[in-house]
Amino acid sequence: MITNQIKYSFALYSKYFLVSQQYNQDMYYHRIPLRSEHENQLQKLISKGAQIIGGAQFPYNGAYYIINTEDDNNIKSFINNDPYTQNNLAKTTYEQIYPQIDNFDQLSQLYSFK
Repeated sequence: MITNQIKYSFALYSKYFLVSQQYNQDMYYHRIPLRSEHENQLQKLISKGAQIIGGAQFPYNGAYYIINTEDDNNIKSFINNDPYTQNNLAKTTYEQIYPQIDNFDQLSQLYSFK
């Protein structure tokens, strides 16, 4: 008999990443002309099969995204091409995380505003 066995399948099938953007003080007004391209970069992630939960914090001091993608090169590409990062309006970092739920729909329900 095996005891204390943990049965998590998430590490085998899905990769989740936490992307953190910390905005600088000039972000509020400087982001306006760049917002459309920022959203285009997020759409590119989605077109590559990524699923995204998250967005900006209020009062615009940062943003967090949980991204489900099989390839962390997609995350690197987003960071390198994001206009907020390119224009030094945000410091962007990422790390792989291991949620205990391997169903993105369930995860999004837990972390969505209702």
